[in-house]
Parts: sequence; C-alpha cells; structure tokens
Amino acid sequence: MRSWIHECQNYRIMTSTQVRSDSNPRLTAIIDRFNPCELLIQDWLLELERLPRTFSHQDFYELNIMLNNAYIQDQKLAVIDWQFASISGIGEDLGRFLGLSLSRGNVPADEFHDFKELLITSYIEGLGRAGWHGDESFPRFGYLAAFALRSVWEVPKLLRKMEQDAESEACQRLLLITELQMEAANEAERLRPLGIIPVKNQVRA
Repeated sequence: MRSWIHECQNYRIMTSTQVRSDSNPRLTAIIDRFNPCELLIQDWLLELERLPRTFSHQDFYELNIMLNNAYIQDQKLAVIDWQFASISGIGEDLGRFLGLSLSRGNVPADEFHDFKELLITSYIEGLGRAGWHGDESFPRFGYLAAFALRSVWEVPKLLRKMEQDAESEACQRLLLITELQMEAANEAERLRPLGIIPVKNQVRA
C-alpha cells in the first residue's frame, strides 16, 4: 500500500479545479474532506502496517478470478496472477478489491452499501473459519482504509474530468465514487484507535 500511495502522489496531476467552487457543493464537500484526509495518510499507513498480517494477492479483481461448473458446485474459485502477492494487513486486499470493483463498474452504485457490508461480513466469517478470532474492528479498519485510500488517485482524476466535461456520465460516476471513498474515510477514522494498532498474531490463510 505504501509504495502504491507513493507512486500516486508522485505522478498525479492536480488541476485548478481543486479550488473550492460554490457552484458545485458536492465537489466542494469532497475536497473539504479529502484535504484533511491526506494529512492522515502516514498515520493510516503506519496503522495498516501494524494490523494482524495475512497472505494477500494484491491484484485481486474479476480478470484474475476463474470459475467453472465444478468449482461453483463446490463453492470454490481459482485465482491466477500471483506476481504481486505479499503479506499485508487483514482487510487491505478486500478494500482494494471493493475499490477496483466499484471503479470498473462491477458494483452497482445504488447497491454499494449492501455490497460493502456483505464483503466485510463474509471476510470476517472466513477469518473465523481460518482460526482468527480477534477484534473485528481491525479487519474493518484495513478494509475501509484501503478502499478510502484509492481517493489519492481518483480525486485528482475527478478534478481533471471536471475541467474537461463536468456533466459527462463518467465524471458524474467518479463524483459518486469519490463521495463513497470520503464516506469510508470517515468510517475508517472512527475505527482508528487513539494509539497504534497493536501487533497481533499472523492470520493463516
């Protein structure tokens, strides 16, 4: 996560649209939340690194997921392309998956909150079956923070699109996505403890 954030910050292009605009209160609200959120990034990254650790795919999205009839009957799936696999905090990989799924149009925006809760609830149940029974706020924080941190790339992208064609369907969709990211940022911050999340035992996948 840290290296991805670093690359986003190095190569993104912020535009003049980042200035408050009373003519677009939704954009103003996003920027008002995004600016202080950026100040929390280093704290969030540190706490993500102190979450219980688990093996993660790091590029988990629909093109790397394979299903066939036999697997479906057994409620299993095959996952390919493991070149970026590493150890990360619980919930992180799932948050990235949610963000990619939303950005790629695989999660209907009007059903986002249902999908968001279904994913994390199922994930926590899976952790329990794997033998981890720790504080559920840890995977929820990792999940929400990883999803919200996609805003580091997508808010600047939104600002560019606002300058090009603020009324386009793509721009309006990205406006909604970044609103959802800022909403998740608020949730993640409420879950974040006053101190650094303590190191816990590794989660065995």
